[in-house]
Amino acid sequence: MLPFKSYLFVTCLFVSLTTLAQQMSLNDCIAYAMDHRTELDRQYNEVAFRTRQVSYTKHELLPTVYSEIYHQYSSGRSLNINTYEWGNSAKQQGSLSLNADLILFDGLQSFQKIKQSKLLLARNKSYLAKLKNDIRAQVIRVYCELQTVKGNINILQNGLTNLESQINKTTIAVKAGKTSTIDLLELQARQEKQHNDLLDALLREQTATLSLQKAINFTGKIETPIADETDSALLFQPVRNDIVFQQALSTLPQIEISMLDSAYWQRSIIKANGLYSPVLKLSGTWASQYLVNAIDPVNGSGKYSFGDQLNNNRYLQAGLTLTIPIYNRHANKSQITENVKSLNQSLMDKKQLFHDIFFEVEGLCNEIKSKQMSILHLKNQVNLYTKVFQMRRKQYNEGALSITDLMVAESNYTEALLRYNNTCHDTMFLFELLKIYTTPN
Repeated sequence: MLPFKSYLFVTCLFVSLTTLAQQMSLNDCIAYAMDHRTELDRQYNEVAFRTRQVSYTKHELLPTVYSEIYHQYSSGRSLNINTYEWGNSAKQQGSLSLNADLILFDGLQSFQKIKQSKLLLARNKSYLAKLKNDIRAQVIRVYCELQTVKGNINILQNGLTNLESQINKTTIAVKAGKTSTIDLLELQARQEKQHNDLLDALLREQTATLSLQKAINFTGKIETPIADETDSALLFQPVRNDIVFQQALSTLPQIEISMLDSAYWQRSIIKANGLYSPVLKLSGTWASQYLVNAIDPVNGSGKYSFGDQLNNNRYLQAGLTLTIPIYNRHANKSQITENVKSLNQSLMDKKQLFHDIFFEVEGLCNEIKSKQMSILHLKNQVNLYTKVFQMRRKQYNEGALSITDLMVAESNYTEALLRYNNTCHDTMFLFELLKIYTTPN
């Protein structure tokens, strides 16, 4: 039996292992979301249901076969023809039948129903692809937001390190009487402000991490590797609005959904028009009758067996039934009108969808181009402010510059780094979002 210390060690080890954060990249987060989002599970069930519905509608073309068993028991008083006396009697009789019906022609309504079920299946698959794109976009947004915050935290931490180094130097200078105490106080005030900014960034990191966990439906601890996007060549990929729009038209599942909706309502109109068509049905029946305790009609005595009764009393019947609709114009016309209305609505929705996608693509591409131009200017700004800050710090250490001017230079340098980091990550987010419009599912 293990001692208490060993149990305590094992328990602490188990707790530490189970609380380790899981490292997940952007692709890992997207893949995890695709496996664990309940919306996708519901849509997968819907696709499976529609797949079965296609089979069911095809089975409606097959004949309908059914059997009937009829058994009757009757009792009462009856006249005996031999003695001419009334007496109590009971009789049991019944029949067996096997029937089959086959629709030979119904105005092609059955075939239109099959095509409709296939269109609904295709629509559900396209909606599944759209749902995946929506989830992918949501994960990309919160992941890039988390990366942005992490980059800002690094910048603020580096700024605090520089401030602490400068405070140590200034403290020594104050003790030596070379610098005023006001300079030290101003540096410490700047340090407190930087600490407060860092705490705000850490809080945003926690919020972004929680949003990412919610987006991928992950309840454990998660850790995303910090990606430095500031020097990525992907930031300056050329983007052409017209090419992206054409790719979006052939890639986005919303387009296919709108086309399938129009095709479905067209089939509905054809199916409704089929209600005016006559229906031709082929029917066939095999049947036989039996009587309990029947007397053999050949010998005039003895029991008439059940098998002989079924064999001798059997008959086969086949026939055609033609059903011609004479008047049901109001109900049929109302259904056709409703389908025409839905078709026109789907066509208008499809037209509006093309416009919406066009403006979405235009806005996305123009924003990427604007961000690319901003990155170039911000990078130059960072380089210039870096030089200014280094020169100002050198002047301050030589006693040729006030602490206020140094703090202004340091503030401008930090703010430029933050703007540059935010813009770079925003651009990467836009490029990841652009992949949804240009990459087939």
